Order: sequence, then structure tokens, then C-alpha cells
Amino acid sequence: MTARFVSNHTKMTIIACYAPTNETDEEEKDAFYNMLYSVTKDVPRYDVLCVVGELNAKVGADRQYCPEVLGPHGMGEINENDTLLIDYALSNDLIIGGTLNLLDKTNDFDVENTWTSVKSVYHDVAKANLGFKKRKKEEWISDDTWKYISKRKETRTLILNTSSPEQKAQLQLRYKEEDKAVKRIARKDKRIAIERKAALAEEAAKKGDSKMVYRLTNEIAGKKINRTSLVKDENGDVISDPQKADERWASHFEKVLNRPRPDDPETVPDMPFLQIDVSADTPSTEEVTTAVKKLKNGRAPGVDGITAEMLKVSLRACIFVWTALLVAIWTNEKVPKDWTRGILVKLFKKGDAQICDNWRGINLTSVPSKILASVMLQCLRAALDSHLREEQHGFRPGRSCSDLIFIFRLMV
Repeated sequence: MTARFVSNHTKMTIIACYAPTNETDEEEKDAFYNMLYSVTKDVPRYDVLCVVGELNAKVGADRQYCPEVLGPHGMGEINENDTLLIDYALSNDLIIGGTLNLLDKTNDFDVENTWTSVKSVYHDVAKANLGFKKRKKEEWISDDTWKYISKRKETRTLILNTSSPEQKAQLQLRYKEEDKAVKRIARKDKRIAIERKAALAEEAAKKGDSKMVYRLTNEIAGKKINRTSLVKDENGDVISDPQKADERWASHFEKVLNRPRPDDPETVPDMPFLQIDVSADTPSTEEVTTAVKKLKNGRAPGVDGITAEMLKVSLRACIFVWTALLVAIWTNEKVPKDWTRGILVKLFKKGDAQICDNWRGINLTSVPSKILASVMLQCLRAALDSHLREEQHGFRPGRSCSDLIFIFRLMV
């Protein structure tokens, strides 16, 4: 996409593009850069030219071989994509601006302020285009049933407005018959709705969608969560004051989640020191893109209110923003405050709902923070996999302990 801006002082042409990744076929890369060369050739000679977008390249830290286009702050190691970009910049007298200023090591790049700006943009766009979710009950009552309900309501109105005892008695008999008909048809509609939900639950079970099966089963069974506001203290006395009840919950989970150190800790034998080379390079665009795509949908957001679906929808438009933010966090070793906080939600298990021990807590953390965690996990996994035993199946992707148990049972 090309845009040209004309002002009293200068004329500027902006080319916005999205380059293929380094793993893409050579033909596709050549086609992209041939098109980019062609578009650049049509730009007027005296225009200020800016090529923006995602060029999917790291130009490396060594600028001695082409100081004309590289600044002192390049990152990573040069690869084929970087060679294509540097050749393009040399051919068109351009400078790669990302190498001129190291944003993540300047005082001007404030991680907290940048995160606040990004979060507010997501909130504003989500409110303008999506709004807030409204919970609606399923309309299981059919149109015919609503007609019977309307007729019963009209009869009820006539009874209230009739002064003659004989007419009122006749209308009451008619209302009684209509009321029976409404209840009979409503029961039929309810049965059809339950059968439809049961069919959906069976289909979800075949697909392995346990979340949908659980939700539909609770809807069919009419299971209701006990949401009592009363809670008992450690002595068993009921606390009715809301503020004291919140303090009781805070004290309970602080005690549950922060266990004291054991008096006699187990002595761990000395293990041989293992030298592991973990890559400390700043996150690349490809790594951030992969981490965002791995986020699971349908998960509740943290304190920032940003969901995985919001990140995936805006991935192509905002991938540079997230990459720059993660690079700054990586080098400054400082994360936004929202990423260190969580929402503790209590879920009822069974028994007396007023006893704190009968509830379990889950922590809703920031979804964007999981991008950084996923990138770090991949770096550690790449370094550790070669040092793990071949028999190690637990907590490894593509492997399962049940496979080893199955083999063991066959052998025995």
C-alpha cells in the first residue's frame, strides 16, 4: 500500500508492506522484492521515502560491511532475509531506521507508559467495535407458545375488567383451560430444548470438547452455584460484614498459597553441574508471532482486560508494537505492573459454602504476559531438550507418560 502526502514544506511517500518470513520459498521472496523495487521506482525522486511495515529481518550487530544503511544498534545474526533488505536499502539510498536508536536502552522508552498506551488503545477499540458481553437466556419458548400466552393474558385482562358475575365465571373457566394449554405446550418446548442441548453435548463429546460438555451438562441438570455472601471465621462464627468477609478471604488464601518452610527440609544430594547455553537474544518478530498464535481462546483475561482473541485479531497490524515492547522488557528486565498482578477467583467445591476450605482459588493473570513467558519457555526448551534422556516423557511436547505405561504393561 502506497500513500503520498503533499505539504508546503515537503512531499512524502510512505510504502506499507509485509515481507515473507525467512522460512518462505525463494520464489515468493523474490516476487515480493521485485514488486517492492517496482513500486519504489515510481516514487518521485525528490520525495521523502519511508518504507514501513513488517520486513521480517534482523540485520545483525556488525555494521562495518555496510555502514551506509546500518546504524550502531543492529540486533541478532544476519540471514538471507536481512541480505535482501540491505541490498534493497543500498539500491535506493535508504537507511534502516531501527538500527539508529536503541529504544530499549534509552530513558525515553518507558515500559510502563508504553504498556498503558497499548492497553488503552485495545480498550477503546474493543468498546467501540465489540461492546460488553450481555448474558441472555436461551429463547426455548416457541412462537406458538407465545401466542397461547398472549391469548391467556387477554383473558386475564377481561376478567379484571368484567363486572358481571356470570361473565367472570365463564372467563375464569376459559382462563383455566388456556393456562393448562400454555403449561402443556411449554413443557413440550422445554423437552425439545433439553434434547437439542443433549445432542450438542454428545457432538461435543465426540470432538473432545470437554468445556462445552461440562457447560451443557450443567445447563441440562439445572446445577446452580452457591454464591453465598456469608463466610465463617476460623472459630466457626459467621461473618456478615462484607468488609470483614473480604479480609477473611484474603487471610485464608494468603495462608493457603504461602506455606511456611518445613522444619526439617529434605537434603538434596549434590548434582553434577551442567553447563547449558540458553539463547539470550531479544525476542524476534517470528517468536512473538508464534507465541501469540499459541494462546488459547476462551480464557478469562487478567486485570488488563485483554483477551487472546483481541491479540490474534490485531496480530498483523500490531506485531511490531508487541515486539518492540517485549524487546524493551527483555533488555531492561522490567515488566509492567499489570503483569505482576492477578485476579483471584474462588470456585466452590462441595460441602458447606460458608467454610473457606470448601473453596479453591484460581489466579487470572495477564494474557499479554503469557507471550513473554512462551518466548522464554521456547528458549529454555531448545537448550534443554538435547540434555534430557530419551526416556523422559513427562512435561515434553509430543510425548506422554501413558505411552511408557502402556509399553511397560505389554512387557510385563
